[in-house]
Amino acid sequence: MGGSGHAALQHELNRILQEYPQDAPHWSLLDAFDGATNGIENPESFALMEEIREAPLQAWKHLIYAIQALYQKDVPGCKRALEALDASSPPGALKPLFSLWIRQSEGRPPAKAHPKRDGPALDLYRRLLIQPHPLCLLAQQAEEALRQGMDSYFTAQTCRILKRLQVLPQAKGPLLALRYARYCLNLLRQYGFERSGFPSAMIKTIGEADGYCAIGFTSMESDAAAASQALQRALAAGDGRFLDGQTAALIAQAIPLLGERKKQRPPRRVRRPGQLDLFEGPASASW
Repeated sequence: MGGSGHAALQHELNRILQEYPQDAPHWSLLDAFDGATNGIENPESFALMEEIREAPLQAWKHLIYAIQALYQKDVPGCKRALEALDASSPPGALKPLFSLWIRQSEGRPPAKAHPKRDGPALDLYRRLLIQPHPLCLLAQQAEEALRQGMDSYFTAQTCRILKRLQVLPQAKGPLLALRYARYCLNLLRQYGFERSGFPSAMIKTIGEADGYCAIGFTSMESDAAAASQALQRALAAGDGRFLDGQTAALIAQAIPLLGERKKQRPPRRVRRPGQLDLFEGPASASW
């Protein structure tokens, strides 16, 4: 959930922290701020943050507490943080946004003078007051866990998301689950977790038909033979929530074409001395 306002505040905080040693507890403010603005619990950073006593940094602490309270829907906690937040400090410029949320939460009409909503303030308003879908927050937490090497946590979280996506009442639910499964498979490859337990857990969660479809579609660009094998297993599994009769017929027609792609593989590129692979790197997918 990036944005100009979040980035501007993070840049300003990073600039202020440059005068402190890298191992000082003051740097926990950055981790706590990033966690709070993404709705992620970070107890270690919050505990270190408590040790900070310097006056210029107190406003940042109160901003982080206000954001945390907002995500937890803790109106009294947000009020306390807001009362302590110095209005003349850089974070203090955001006090009207929290005041607006408090009024809305208490069922009171908005104040006559609305907070100025342009640039960073508008970005943070959208980021904090327009709440993201809970599944988006779970997905962010899962991806962050994978970056930290927590493969098992990633698998458990993403399977929870897949299960909830697949049963959405809209017809798009199974398609969203399949697209998210593909996204996760690409993430695992990007971070070097090809031997993860995610594929088998994913198949168990959304079923063999849809699970092998996800693996087959993800493998098409990199390994036509593996894609063909996965799609054949999907067809053999029968109907899924995504894989219905019509989709199965289309896949059955496409599988022979994957074999042709394998036979007509382009000649291997020979690198000349000094030539650089400017665009080499793991492919990514969006969902």
